[in-house]
Amino acid sequence: MAKKSKPTVKVKSKASVEEETIESKEEVIIPSGEGRGIIDFYYFFNGIGVLIAIVFIIVGLLRYVFHTL
Repeated sequence: MAKKSKPTVKVKSKASVEEETIESKEEVIIPSGEGRGIIDFYYFFNGIGVLIAIVFIIVGLLRYVFHTL
């Protein structure tokens, strides 16, 4: 019987793996607040929507419980 040789496996060292992860990271550009107006309309309209929803809930509860309004 002939001896079978074990397949060779190439193993990377930890240092080479760390170098690859550092090199592969890309810069993330975060937009600054420049160019926006005085009012941020997204938050403005979200706030108005929340207030309207609260008013509808309160009015609905008052109509249901006290039969008023």
